Amino acid sequence: MSEDKRMDPMTGEKVEVTGTYETEWGREEQLKRGDRFPVDLALGETEWKMVSYELDDAQKGETQKGVFGTAKGEKAGEK
Repeated sequence: MSEDKRMDPMTGEKVEVTGTYETEWGREEQLKRGDRFPVDLALGETEWKMVSYELDDAQKGETQKGVFGTAKGEKAGEK
């Protein structure tokens, strides 16, 4: 039986992956790569757990205007 020896990041450490993170008490916050994990107002220093990755426009099903002719919600020929 293998044990997971990874530790969740702590307050003050650098964010390695952009996404949504939550504290031990479930408070969620959007953080970008290079940010520092903030102090939680209720807990002080805490562990942060990633709950979802940031999605880019293509993963959300949206396209950039002009790339494929029309942007989401526009009909061909509209400006």
